[in-house]
Amino acid sequence: QERMTDGISLRIKKGERIAFVGENGAGKTTLVKLIEGLYHPTEGEILVDGTPIEQLDKQSLRCNIATVMQKPVHYSFTIAENILMREIQSDADREQVQQVLEESGLWDRVSKLPKGMDSVLGKEFDEDGIELSGGESQKLAIARALYENAGVLILDEPANSLDPLAEAEMYERMFAAGKDRTMILISHRLYSTRKADRICYIENGKIVEEGTHEELMRANRKYASMYQLQASLYEKEEN
Repeated sequence: QERMTDGISLRIKKGERIAFVGENGAGKTTLVKLIEGLYHPTEGEILVDGTPIEQLDKQSLRCNIATVMQKPVHYSFTIAENILMREIQSDADREQVQQVLEESGLWDRVSKLPKGMDSVLGKEFDEDGIELSGGESQKLAIARALYENAGVLILDEPANSLDPLAEAEMYERMFAAGKDRTMILISHRLYSTRKADRICYIENGKIVEEGTHEELMRANRKYASMYQLQASLYEKEEN
């Protein structure tokens, strides 16, 4: 896959784990919306396997991209239905729901509920409905994205409600669950994206640094400065 926009020339390989990092407002989410076909470039072109994105069937493109956003949306259905986006139809459905809940880290909580994955979210239609914390809500959104089994998985700062260590654990789970997929990670926290195959530091809509974590640390430029600053803040929080 090759993506090009004004100020950015970038090729994303199948199965690659690539991270877009940088400060808030740098253009990370805009770049992802271009990749998803939600925005159209005013200059340059976006190619998928050499084909301009405008020539692709929109439904087919979006069925092959699963995205977890900062603020996921859930519905007053059961936990399983929030993942399947339909009613359970077989034992195989239950097995798949349990698998993605395990991969996202939410199964321990769900398995202890009286109704398990059949528990209703929210109290709008069920006074015994379950309320999820911010972190649990994100894990449910990740489970839904994993169930979609899309070839491209995009995580757009999905862990803002988690502390740094919990965020790092979440990304470890995602790397394991999505090992055969192309993964695009977006974050302004650098601790969690260190193990990406490639990191692009974005500033003012342009890639100003690109490489592995180790390469960017050796370069000792903006990425290294931001990483060291964040690391020192994490140390202060722990102390």
